[in-house]
Amino acid sequence: MILLASVCAHRLVRGRGRRVAGVLLPVLWLLPLLPHAVVEVQTALYGRQLLSALRRDPSFGYDFKGVRLYKVLSLGPRHARLYVVSECGESVDRNNVPIEKHMGNVFPLARAAVGWRFTGDDETAWSDCGSAEGNVFPPYFGTDEF
Repeated sequence: MILLASVCAHRLVRGRGRRVAGVLLPVLWLLPLLPHAVVEVQTALYGRQLLSALRRDPSFGYDFKGVRLYKVLSLGPRHARLYVVSECGESVDRNNVPIEKHMGNVFPLARAAVGWRFTGDDETAWSDCGSAEGNVFPPYFGTDEF
């Protein structure tokens, strides 16, 4: 769809408008990457703070064995959503080689007077260790996928 729009925009503009098309076309091509850029900036600025607040929260019942990846999916003045990929177990393949299993969870946080607090309504987006439901946008896959 973006390709069609960029081709149409290129055909419509002539002469001086080619400069506009030269700026507009790269913007149209880069527009789908905007949600990922926002998530990466939020993660760089607030990721460690939110992850440590989640681990310190007494109402948080998970025991992270090893965090492989975390991303701040959304951040507002009072609410945040943190996506965490962590180890959830281990199994062996048919050659008795250990295989790590992981799961991806989305944890909602709310700002309280003492900092960020876990709200208790987490979702398991995907899991190698059991069932999962949910969706993560923008999509972040495991390191071995695709």
